[in-house]
Amino acid sequence: MAVLHEVVQLKELSSAIQTQLLEDYYVTLSVKDSSSKQEILTAYKRATSQLNSKPQDELSRVRRAKVAAAYETLSNAQSREKYDHRRCLVRLAGGILTCAFAGVPAMLLLALGYRLLRPLMKGRGLDPKSFEGQLAATFGKIECTLQVTLQKSGPEPLGMQLVSAKRGSCLLIQGVAGNGLVDGHNQRVRTAAASEAEATGAHTWWQSPELRAGDHIASVNGSTASDGMMQQLRSSSTLDLSVLRPLKALLPWVAEVTLRRAAADERWGCQLSPAKDGSDSMEVAGVDASGPLARWNGANGSLQVRPGDRVVAVNRQAGAARILTALRDPALMTSAWFVVRGVLPDRPVSPEVSCGPFHKREGEKLGIRIGRVFEAPVRGSLVEPGGESSMVVKDVVRDFLIDKWNRQGSGPQVAVGSTVLAVNGLTEPSAFATELSKPSVHLLLQPPRGAPIATLAPPPAAAGGAAAAAP
Repeated sequence: MAVLHEVVQLKELSSAIQTQLLEDYYVTLSVKDSSSKQEILTAYKRATSQLNSKPQDELSRVRRAKVAAAYETLSNAQSREKYDHRRCLVRLAGGILTCAFAGVPAMLLLALGYRLLRPLMKGRGLDPKSFEGQLAATFGKIECTLQVTLQKSGPEPLGMQLVSAKRGSCLLIQGVAGNGLVDGHNQRVRTAAASEAEATGAHTWWQSPELRAGDHIASVNGSTASDGMMQQLRSSSTLDLSVLRPLKALLPWVAEVTLRRAAADERWGCQLSPAKDGSDSMEVAGVDASGPLARWNGANGSLQVRPGDRVVAVNRQAGAARILTALRDPALMTSAWFVVRGVLPDRPVSPEVSCGPFHKREGEKLGIRIGRVFEAPVRGSLVEPGGESSMVVKDVVRDFLIDKWNRQGSGPQVAVGSTVLAVNGLTEPSAFATELSKPSVHLLLQPPRGAPIATLAPPPAAAGGAAAAAP
């Protein structure tokens, strides 16, 4: 068993070395590791010029960030020396891995190398056993159920591309064609949603009756088998559809809400029922007119809990059984609920913004707190695809350096909820804290989707609070 355990560790190390541990900045800039500072600058300008001549898609954005990080590291003698040292360690581990195929003794060396290099792998991705990893797994199983009614009038085509899915138990919408019944229905829904969003600034939530690619039709007029549903779609003038909308096709909106009971016998103020989608979460079936949840909703308009929301954890304990156990404890007077809701991705991704440089005078602090997206506080954050482990701006402290920048309108705002893409050109989150402590700080951010870049950030935290952790 011990040998088997070491073999598993060897596989993990091999994968980490190849895909995670180190971005080879010399390869990124196409230079030798003996190149001079001038040669690195020339290579950086050449790479930047090539990127500017290409379409500005997501791949180009990632490539540009890597090029900037490579130049920032290799153009500075001190950071280059540290990088070269780490690169040497990783190459050594790769050599040990090659030797492992020669015999068992080398495997012992590789296991030692794994233990030495494992600290470098921390912070990469999400540990499935961690709270954040459990949330990400739960999100992949959550489905919203909604009812949609369509009324045919004449020979108008339905305008949906459908295929049988889930072993014939439902129909998957692969696409919606223009100028059909469904397209007309969607246009009316979008018009109404746009008017509401313009008035309130709200997102389009997952219970919007618009029919979208990726939705699953579970029943049509009560028929549940795919053949019966297709027959109803062809022959009936009124179509009552039961639709399943997976959260993984949307953007998760997450918030951690704190509820306080006034007395031990006071109810929490809502009805919860186990979700039927196999996600091991609890669905909010109803909200009482009074109680802790009603008080929270009244005081937190943008973070209100609604029927249909999912409670995926209470006091950072995930799973339906743990949630119910916690809420039934008469001694529990305060509880933190982790709530998730889907958002239709109908707003474009916000462009990157460059903020700074922020030059700190003696004793001056930035006044910013950053953390993983699921770390407290979680104030209605949108989780972009693959962003479960991203770093975001948690707080901006009033009257500190960044707050002054925001108020003066010196440049793009450092908004709470923005994703931190790079600090001083470095894209590795483990380096952010060190870079934020330096006398000069430059931030590359991506504001929350749909956020107006020119406006001020949300009200900053009071000076002296927890947000002042970053110098």
